[in-house]
Amino acid sequence: MTQQPQAKYRHDYRAPDYQITDIDLTFDLDAEKTVVTAISQAVRHGAPDAPLRLDGEDLTLVSLHVNDAPWTAYKEEEGALIISDLPERFTLRIVNEISPAANTALEGLYQSGDALCTQCEAEGFRHITWYLDRPDVLARFTTKIIADKTKISVSALQWQPCCAGRT
Repeated sequence: MTQQPQAKYRHDYRAPDYQITDIDLTFDLDAEKTVVTAISQAVRHGAPDAPLRLDGEDLTLVSLHVNDAPWTAYKEEEGALIISDLPERFTLRIVNEISPAANTALEGLYQSGDALCTQCEAEGFRHITWYLDRPDVLARFTTKIIADKTKISVSALQWQPCCAGRT
């Protein structure tokens, strides 16, 4: 469920307990059900017992791994995935499902007519995968898109492929 925007004030600012330095995204793209795999490199900057609180909206969690091991020290709350007992540096792999066709918030990945579109600012990325969706977390992104060309055309994706014809 999408929440109403809330005012944010500079005097309330608190640096994040974690930073994500790099994130590799893979989209197995389908208008009805897209599988998103996010592999993030993360480092803790807060207290050793600080949980990692990731923002997320309208996501279905498929799996969560830390350093390639299944992770069970987490809980889902409204708008958040809270992960506990993390090492200082780690690789976080989250697999989740989204439905671009059912996304009427027009944030994240959504379908508009025949086109699949993304809108990630200011807080739209949380509609794609769980993430520290805030402007002071600046990660390097790589993205891979896998799609059935008989269902989704390159023009429908509205992108310039680097590897046309490979997937």
